[in-house]
Amino acid sequence: MRFAIKKYLDGLENSYMKPVEEDSVEQIFLKLGSQLAKNADILFALNLILAELELKNEFLFFSHLSDNATAITGYDRFDLLNPDFLLSRVNPQQDPQKIFAFPHSSSFWEHDFDFKKPDGEYSKTRISFKRSESERVLASWQFLPDS
Repeated sequence: MRFAIKKYLDGLENSYMKPVEEDSVEQIFLKLGSQLAKNADILFALNLILAELELKNEFLFFSHLSDNATAITGYDRFDLLNPDFLLSRVNPQQDPQKIFAFPHSSSFWEHDFDFKKPDGEYSKTRISFKRSESERVLASWQFLPDS
């Protein structure tokens, strides 16, 4: 397994990834864990959730949310994967259906909307969608600071 990981990491061309020399499997996983923890800290500090979405009947619905979704929204992230639950938390005056409608002509689009937290208060949020070359739809969903 060590050699498979080394071969994979050595093949990466990103300058921030240094080739693995003679690290043990434990050292490799410690480095990986450290990087994942840094990424999680950054996402949490920015109140930013990463998502993958699926297209169903011309609407986009979350199929995956980053682990910090529960801490940021106040809801279990698996509840947020339920389209009815999610749409019921969007301010109804902002047309929740429009926010998650799939625009066939765009590869990048975003919407600002108010999202109802468990305490009943609305938080201002912005979701940015990106259609990748492989037709996957990815998003970043940020809870904006109160003005």
